[in-house]
Amino acid sequence: MENVTKKYRKYVTTTMVVGDSQCKHLFNHFDPGRKGTPAFVSKSGATIEGMSRLLEFVPHTVTTLILHVGTNDIAKGPADAAFERYKKLLVAIRQALPNVRAIYATLVLPRSQNRRRRNLNQPFVTRCNLEAGKFNNLLRKHCRQVKGLFYLDHELQWIPPVRALAADGLHPSFEGVAIMASHLQQLLRRELRRAPPTWLNEPVTSSAGQLQPAARRPPTPLLSANIGPPRQTEHANDSMKAPDQPHLHDCTRPRAVSALTTPTSDRRCCADWRDTALNLRRHTRTSSRPTSPTDYLPPQVNSLLT
Repeated sequence: MENVTKKYRKYVTTTMVVGDSQCKHLFNHFDPGRKGTPAFVSKSGATIEGMSRLLEFVPHTVTTLILHVGTNDIAKGPADAAFERYKKLLVAIRQALPNVRAIYATLVLPRSQNRRRRNLNQPFVTRCNLEAGKFNNLLRKHCRQVKGLFYLDHELQWIPPVRALAADGLHPSFEGVAIMASHLQQLLRRELRRAPPTWLNEPVTSSAGQLQPAARRPPTPLLSANIGPPRQTEHANDSMKAPDQPHLHDCTRPRAVSALTTPTSDRRCCADWRDTALNLRRHTRTSSRPTSPTDYLPPQVNSLLT
């Protein structure tokens, strides 16, 4: 088949992107060395009816399929007829690929005026965008009703067309492709793992063709293992009998030691100072305590009473 771009990883493929020329350059933003990186198959000018031919390139190991088609159908006819063909395509995928558990249907991207033709296609672009809006609404409702069917919205309509679309107003620009790739990466982030960093032209359908994972390094030993031999542990003894050996700490890791220890002499001085302060406080309380009711009177009154 002509004008078909195929990109497979040297690993069993579980996720695949199938679509038209708008997703032709998405693979440039993915690392083939990651396990969850999808494979890509695209054909320039692909339509919904022509997608059945591209399904021949989808290996039977694929469980997640991402569709990107509909732009060329919207340009040739109404949205209702295109959506009916899209539903037939979904049924054909379920029959041809029974292992596929999740299908992500990409919404049709907006179009802009062709700057190469000095924006002479304004009426055509306006009609295509209106039909694309109808098609996307029908596809959203259908995804809510069918199990295992989801829609993917790249939301390029909120970005100025000069940035998101190329000069022809049809294909995404470098920035538009990067945005689409980032959305796919977020969708497949959980499955991204390291794998052989090479691209292949044919899919790998068995584990015999993939590289073996590198041997894991042994775990890093603890710091206490490098300090000295492991400590002995205490065996369970009867509490009514005297132990046969001195008491040992039942732990294998070193005990916590303060960073700055207080010398023994300083500890004794601190204890003496603390005892002196306590005795002084007690003496002050007992000496200032009144012993008779006249102690509460001023000295002048006490002199008159005496």
